[in-house]
Amino acid sequence: MKLIILHGAPATGKFTIAKELEKKIAYKLIHIHSLYDFLEDVFGKERYETSLEILNRTSLDLFKQAAQIGIPGLIYTYAELARDNFRFLKDIIATLEGTKTDIFLVHLTCRQEELHLRVANASRKQFAKTTNSQELNWLLENKDYDSIFPDLPIFEVETASVSAIEASNMIVKQYEL
Repeated sequence: MKLIILHGAPATGKFTIAKELEKKIAYKLIHIHSLYDFLEDVFGKERYETSLEILNRTSLDLFKQAAQIGIPGLIYTYAELARDNFRFLKDIIATLEGTKTDIFLVHLTCRQEELHLRVANASRKQFAKTTNSQELNWLLENKDYDSIFPDLPIFEVETASVSAIEASNMIVKQYEL
């Protein structure tokens, strides 16, 4: 199996690019908000850590089962991979050990001015995404979206200068998908 993980700060284009990738390579898309928003509805914003822990465990189970039954590939979006010294990414690697899964990391970046323009986009309201500059500023100051995991190759895409279609083409070419 191939697991493509798109990660980066809010509004870098993770979901938009992932949807384009899904069209091109026909891997199933697992958008973090499709799982997390449900958990937040159940547990509330004040129990963020509980929701995140369940999200991560569920994702690990999903990856393992997909690899075991021979699903060819998954596209997964995630924001803060560097959290807790990359604990979740290390858990992914450990969970998929021995399953013949290739993990492809794609780090999406974008200029802050552009991120502030993007968070106001109405499409972000469909999910419980960051939708205002004040929240975005807090996240950018208090979360680590840019540290790079040293144990896997990573492909960096600066999304302010390329469209989602162009970015997805670059990822397909980089990883020969």
